[in-house]
Amino acid sequence: MHKYVKSLCMFFTLLLVYPVPAQNMTIKGVHVSGGVIFPEGFGTGFNLGAGVDLGELAKQVHILPQISYWKASKEDHSMSNFVLALDMQYFVPETFEGAYLGMGISYNFLSWDYFFIDYAPEYIEKWDEAADSKIGFYPLLGYQRKLDMIIAFAEIKYNLISEFDTWQISIGAQYPIKE
Repeated sequence: MHKYVKSLCMFFTLLLVYPVPAQNMTIKGVHVSGGVIFPEGFGTGFNLGAGVDLGELAKQVHILPQISYWKASKEDHSMSNFVLALDMQYFVPETFEGAYLGMGISYNFLSWDYFFIDYAPEYIEKWDEAADSKIGFYPLLGYQRKLDMIIAFAEIKYNLISEFDTWQISIGAQYPIKE
């Protein structure tokens, strides 16, 4: 499966760096989302996010920079992540509604809180923390539908971050901005 994920990531990366006319690159809408996250080796957590739709980069391909935050816990430690990401969504139908495939790149500011016991030089129980930043890549699959004043969407991402991967399921709403 990772072979196909890498191929999809390479395809969308080429779309990102390929020079295209940016005539449609204006803010088309803003969105918020929330859902559940399943980090490898941790329990289920929650995620919250917000982003901007910059319109079409190429035919049927939209680009969306976004920020998000997620947190998950397991027994005596927890993990959180502040994420800066860039999604590219390819709409299967030629409209901005329906199913879409995509990929993204993320910069992850990870932090861990954990409980430990130190026996030397004396017995101490305490909480400690660690932090790291890592780059991730992810394929995504989603569906969106226009409602009265908003566009509702649901999507699944599989974020490949070195040392652990995450599944993310989100629902959200986008408010289109009229030109």
